[in-house]
Amino acid sequence: MSAPRLPRGVDPLAEQERLQAVSSSRADSYEVQADFARDLVEHLGRTTEELRQLDLLQHDLHHLSLPHYALLDLTNMIRNGASMEDLLQRVLEEAVRLFEAEKSSILVPGEDGQALRVAAARSLSGSVRADFTIGVEEGVAGRAFTSGQRLVIDNTARCDYYLPGREGSPEPKYLVAVPLEAEGEKLGVLCLERPVSLPAPLEKVEQLHAFAFQAALQLRNVRAFERLMRQVGELSILCDISRELSSSLQHEALLQKIVSSASTLLECSICSLMLFEDDKTTLRIRHAVGLPDEVVANAVARPGEGVTGWVAECGEPLLIEDITKDERFKPRGGRSGKYNTRSLLSVPLKIGTEVVGVVN
Repeated sequence: MSAPRLPRGVDPLAEQERLQAVSSSRADSYEVQADFARDLVEHLGRTTEELRQLDLLQHDLHHLSLPHYALLDLTNMIRNGASMEDLLQRVLEEAVRLFEAEKSSILVPGEDGQALRVAAARSLSGSVRADFTIGVEEGVAGRAFTSGQRLVIDNTARCDYYLPGREGSPEPKYLVAVPLEAEGEKLGVLCLERPVSLPAPLEKVEQLHAFAFQAALQLRNVRAFERLMRQVGELSILCDISRELSSSLQHEALLQKIVSSASTLLECSICSLMLFEDDKTTLRIRHAVGLPDEVVANAVARPGEGVTGWVAECGEPLLIEDITKDERFKPRGGRSGKYNTRSLLSVPLKIGTEVVGVVN
């Protein structure tokens, strides 16, 4: 095969130089591209490693910032008007997730402040006793609540003051009890259990404690707000009664308003208003909430007899915590068991210094 001929008028030497220049230029271009490719591969390698490190960092940041996410969630719940029970349940859920607990509970003080009861509980296996109660100074939870200090029990079987509960001595656990306390107000105690073979590192315990402290601050604010709203509600009821007293010309409507407002204000299921008859020797029910019509029609009280009679005669309010232990209380027919509460409040109605009736 013969070599291709150059077109006429083309200088072979000049064409050879041109081709060499083009080849050299292309070689330089290819070298630049190769260098770029090598740099790109190296960069991609670094980027892949950086992405891997970033992924690990994001994973760590997620766990480190989990309490912040949880607290933000609590804030959103509060803004949406969540109840204290819902908030306690969410605090427990986030604490379980953070601590990877096998069993958990939040105990809060009862109304008398002498015992702790379960307000929220969760268990990955088995059941949780919702009726469990202990004294405020009993067990691990009681000690943490009273002292305001967290307690870490490496093995519950070796803890002298650990209370296993009604079921006896369960399998030993690793237990952490963290108080829920904010600005001196004791709200409860957070208890979390893990297997003895899986104790939590100190860093995780510290993180849990920090979360519990911040959560307690929010719970305290919610409790203060709820207390304030109750006071606002009570004042609103009192204002309603005052308006009725100053404007109503209908006697019976006013008495009914007093009864309904009193039952709402005190959150009681039974309320009655008794007024003296014209002879001033007996009192009869004029309006009531939660009492059968038969009782309203036939109930009679006399000064000095029973709780109502004592208040009518003395002109002083009387609060009885347990009616079964007060000799002044005389249930109709001797059946005090039909009452759904043992506490009773009796208040005199006065015009000046004269007692005209009694509200029970």
